[in-house]
Amino acid sequence: MQLQENALFDRDRYRLIRLLGRGGFSEVWLAEDTKTGLHIALKIYAPGTGLDEDGVKLFSHEFSLVFNFNHPNLLKPSYYDVCDRMPYLIMPYCEQGSANKLIDNITEEEAWKFLHDVSAGLAYLHNRQPDPVIHQDIKPGNILMDDSRTFFITDFGISTKARNTLRMSKPKHGSSGTLAYMGPERFGKDNMPIKAGDIWALGATLYELLCGVPPFGEHGGLIQKSEAEIPNIPGKWSRALTSIVELCLQKDPWQRPTAEQIVAWTNRHAQGEKIHFKHNTPATKTRKRGIGWIVAICILILAIAGGIFWQKQQEEQQLYESFLTYKKGGDRLYGEGEAHYKQALYMYNEAAKIAKTGKITRFISSDDIHEKCQHLAIVIDSLFDDYVQRGQRLLQQNNPVARRQAIANFQEALLFKDDTLLMQKLNQL
Repeated sequence: MQLQENALFDRDRYRLIRLLGRGGFSEVWLAEDTKTGLHIALKIYAPGTGLDEDGVKLFSHEFSLVFNFNHPNLLKPSYYDVCDRMPYLIMPYCEQGSANKLIDNITEEEAWKFLHDVSAGLAYLHNRQPDPVIHQDIKPGNILMDDSRTFFITDFGISTKARNTLRMSKPKHGSSGTLAYMGPERFGKDNMPIKAGDIWALGATLYELLCGVPPFGEHGGLIQKSEAEIPNIPGKWSRALTSIVELCLQKDPWQRPTAEQIVAWTNRHAQGEKIHFKHNTPATKTRKRGIGWIVAICILILAIAGGIFWQKQQEEQQLYESFLTYKKGGDRLYGEGEAHYKQALYMYNEAAKIAKTGKITRFISSDDIHEKCQHLAIVIDSLFDDYVQRGQRLLQQNNPVARRQAIANFQEALLFKDDTLLMQKLNQL
């Protein structure tokens, strides 16, 4: 079915009025419900191409999991269906459009309101039990607003598996156009989505609203991964606001605040209270540089006086802090579920390398972190083997549906472990 103005969609129920926006996997149309005469927003996935039967089933399952989500900063769909193998959602029509209108055209108080509303919606998604929801595509175009400047997150609840299904349905020349809002961790070997990735995207989005362009241009965290510094935020913005943006854009995921912390900060601002950051901000870094000179002089004096013991203590302390950074990063990723086990193991292994030097034994027992590494490695091997064996059994059925399911299982296996032979087999399929 061709999507164009005045075309009738899904058994002539909806008349397409005009295209409101287009993303990597979907189109959003202003449409008229011919039965009620109401204007609605019609979001159509895999437009033009549609999905196969398995893809439609997967998509339906995805939306059944999130359809009853209820939060004042989530744009909740009112209806879901499929037409010509194209899944679609009926959503309220926001006449004010998306936050794209506010790029380089936002006030200080609007920026605080934006930060509060989006982080509140993310906190709700990130704390869903038993399965937290990671948005994966926070950007100005996915944040809508009403007349009272209340902001709503849209396009939530699509898992990595569903995105891969949509990606396979796209024409090869298509582009998702969201690299500008992807954190640096998405450009490495362990590139699975994490909650902190949504926080980085929120920081990049607010930076663009304040400055007119994303912080690292169209290449996003790929530039930051090459050791680029966070650019300054010009303008008469408050130090607290720019500090939050810079904290969200930290290169290391575990140095970024959580959505709940950002909500707390915005609430303090709304109450006229001073915000006390536990994270390092540029302001505190400046103070630390000043303190650093004093410390350096003291160390020099102690060294002249034969303070070798002091230097040894400092080295141990730094090693211990590095150990804690990696361990806490591993704990956080491990707690986010199976999809992050490979990243967690990397963090634990780095902590284990530090513990193996034996220089921080007065702080910790190295046995604990080694046992954690061994345990997680066994779990990962088991999960990897399960998915590979399941895929091989499906291939033996020798039919197209089982073949697609086998490919999906092999892709899942590669989330846990890089395996050259399996990657070659997947490419052949």
